Amino acid sequence: MALRRIEERRQRRVRIIIGVIIVFLMVASGFSVALYGRSANAAREYGVTFTPDDKYNVWHAKIDKQELFFYYLPSSALLVDAPSDLGETIRAAPVIVLTFDPGLSPTNLQYIDLIRLDLAETLPVPVISAVAEENSTYSLPVVSCDNATANMPVLSFEEGEAPEIVIEDACVRLRANNTDFALIRDRLVYEYYDIYAEG
Repeated sequence: MALRRIEERRQRRVRIIIGVIIVFLMVASGFSVALYGRSANAAREYGVTFTPDDKYNVWHAKIDKQELFFYYLPSSALLVDAPSDLGETIRAAPVIVLTFDPGLSPTNLQYIDLIRLDLAETLPVPVISAVAEENSTYSLPVVSCDNATANMPVLSFEEGEAPEIVIEDACVRLRANNTDFALIRDRLVYEYYDIYAEG
């Protein structure tokens, strides 16, 4: 009987020790994922380190001493057809006007609203939002590509089959549909900050 109690105590101690070890390993692995999980998935492109943010499904990077976020990495944004002088055109402008046709599809208007508000926060120059024609939904000034000048280029959001950026005089036409407007936005910001020159 005494041997039996001793054996039961020994088995209980072994179970407790194994339980403590399992709990320790689970807690330690949770901390390692929290501390090191994201940096393990970081990407480096064109001399810039991009850290994923799984919560918001974006990439973060520090460019010109500024924390910026992107929906796509620079290599993916290169899928957008764009002229070689895009960055130079928008960097030279002391002010940028973003305009769009308020008659576009509601889905495209949602993406355009998101992107234009984001560009106003992201670009370090004054950004003015406008509409291409008067509309009761948007109380914004009416500005079209006809108003574009070198000192005030107009970036016009337009629907298009494939994402592309086209420059006609001082008018920059941003053509896309739905989520491709985010791809256009990233290509535009990468060009503004001259990321591709690093590659």
